[in-house]
Amino acid sequence: MIAALLLCAAALPPENAPPCPAAAIVYGQGDSARCFSTAFLELAAAHTPIAVPERLAAAPLAASDLLDYPFCLLSGEGGFRLDAAEKQHLRSYLRGGGFVLASAGCSSAAWDASFRETLAELVPEAALEPLPEEHPVFTFLFPCARPVLGNGEVAVLHALVIEGRVACIYSPAGLNDTAALPDCCCCTGHEIENARHLAANIFLYALLGGEG
Repeated sequence: MIAALLLCAAALPPENAPPCPAAAIVYGQGDSARCFSTAFLELAAAHTPIAVPERLAAAPLAASDLLDYPFCLLSGEGGFRLDAAEKQHLRSYLRGGGFVLASAGCSSAAWDASFRETLAELVPEAALEPLPEEHPVFTFLFPCARPVLGNGEVAVLHALVIEGRVACIYSPAGLNDTAALPDCCCCTGHEIENARHLAANIFLYALLGGEG
């Protein structure tokens, strides 16, 4: 995997390499990265030769330019509903080659239910399936096999595969960084402990095409 990252970075000289576009999707709930562990960008920048942005751009789901970003984050707390334009843009993004890392903020059961309902409506031909323990996202750069929650339970991640490509990886457990965000709205200890390392793995996996 590291060799693949080096080949990817070698495509342009470092001084000319633009940061890999990455964004947090903004929808009815506002900033979807509010409680997410965005420190994964620092990890990816520090441990790979890839040019990585310092922060996530804000990408309104009501706009139609999501495909400018090969990687998008979608999260939030509480139930939600997307309007017709937002649904169309998310459907087009998932089917058109985009990658979404989704997480129920603070392990919100209501957000989890809304997200699953939304995906079932937008891409009925595909379904979220548990990621096997040997999937490369758990070992891509950092060892994150069998990620655990603050209460000791093993976390299960899911993938949405469209025409053989992983278009979304979803964590019903919050990928929150409670140490870095002590004032986060409602973290309860049911979040993934090594969230930043796991998210860094997923980010780099997505940049290489979401295969395997």
